[in-house]
Amino acid sequence: MRPPCLVLMLATGVLCLLPSAAITAEQRLDEAVQILRNIDPQRMSEEEREQKSEEIGTARETLQNAGQPATRRLKAELAAIRKADSRDDRFSLAAAALLWKINGIDEVQTIAEIWRTSNLDVQYNYVLVPAVLAARTRDPRVLPMLKTLLRDKRGTFFVPQHYLMLEWPLTQRFIWGAYGSQALPVLEQTLTESENGAELETAMVLLASSFRTSALPRIRELASHQDSDVRSTALQCLGIFGHPQDYELLARSCTAENLARSPDLAYGLGLYEDLRLADELVPFLHSDTVAVRKAVLGALRILPCPASLEAIHAWADEASIPQERMACAARAAELLHMIDLDWEAYAALDEEERDREFRDAREADRAEFVLKPDDRTLTRKQFLRATEEWKSQNGITGGAFEWVEDRHILSVAAPQDIPLLIDVRARVYERISDEALIEVAILDRLIKHLARATYRDTVGCTPKVTR
Repeated sequence: MRPPCLVLMLATGVLCLLPSAAITAEQRLDEAVQILRNIDPQRMSEEEREQKSEEIGTARETLQNAGQPATRRLKAELAAIRKADSRDDRFSLAAAALLWKINGIDEVQTIAEIWRTSNLDVQYNYVLVPAVLAARTRDPRVLPMLKTLLRDKRGTFFVPQHYLMLEWPLTQRFIWGAYGSQALPVLEQTLTESENGAELETAMVLLASSFRTSALPRIRELASHQDSDVRSTALQCLGIFGHPQDYELLARSCTAENLARSPDLAYGLGLYEDLRLADELVPFLHSDTVAVRKAVLGALRILPCPASLEAIHAWADEASIPQERMACAARAAELLHMIDLDWEAYAALDEEERDREFRDAREADRAEFVLKPDDRTLTRKQFLRATEEWKSQNGITGGAFEWVEDRHILSVAAPQDIPLLIDVRARVYERISDEALIEVAILDRLIKHLARATYRDTVGCTPKVTR
């Protein structure tokens, strides 16, 4: 007599194979999960890491392709980790990324909880990619995921195709920037309600990059926060906004103690673009701290005036570190190129002539944002069509409106168009690359012009910010 299974197989063709196939599928998922568990790259050799990377790729593909059985298996493993009161953050983050791939928005709460309870920088690649994909939906249902990430300042993301390393706040700008203008009320609410310092810093930076002027009163309050990092970030953001009301506060903040604690504050003061701050910053070019000197050099570079040039030129001779002397010489050369003079010609000028040379150069820069008599005209209708094209192609280069420059847009755009440009920028942020950042910088510049024009007489560098 033949075995029963063989009889059944002959009768039905395949039925007796089903139990075996089902067990094999479960085993494959078990094996895939185990490959992702308890990974410690620090204990592996380079060869072992390469082999493990291949295994991880295969395991992730197996789980992703399995669909709902993989969902159940991953959640069972996550539950087992919790029940054992143990941790495996690398696995948890990998599981969250896979759950997003398999089920998308349906897994928002699960993913948000994993991110909330995990050390995100263990493997930030598993975080940033699903976060940007979630932000791209611009669906309010993904906000619990994104809001969980506001507290993160440590995660880094490497883009090998572009040899680009993203750190805070760029990581947050790619995530929240991709959501667009509808993120701003959420961030402003965070600024009002949160007591977490990192969340406050992230929200301020993101709101400042979009010139959300309604957030200014709260940011001014945070400039006296008990947390020094929050205070410093608030002051830097006030520098970005460049509101006339904030000059005295920023000038008072330019102290050795504040700069030593947060050298980046110097660059924030430079971004305020009030040339009086050059005089405040120049003494700190002689700081004992390299990071402070570097930040002050960067700030003076964007405050083009005689005080900046002369201080940088002098420090190019006085600095004890060769690289610093070279950097100062390069910055001095940039400022001299701006006024189309060499040092000898500049030194021969009197004080009034030196001021005039820089004033003329700054006015020439501002002229780049004003239509020229023979310029092609951009109509309001064309501007709106251009923004739609840019959104559809996730970029502002090429296409039917390749000829459009900043001055064309500023000739027809109004402050009310800032949300529209933020939404164009959101589509650009979907491309996680250095090329995207170049286009983002252009859009940031346009947003800055439109916003600042509502509360100051001169958008860019000026001897004194006024309204």
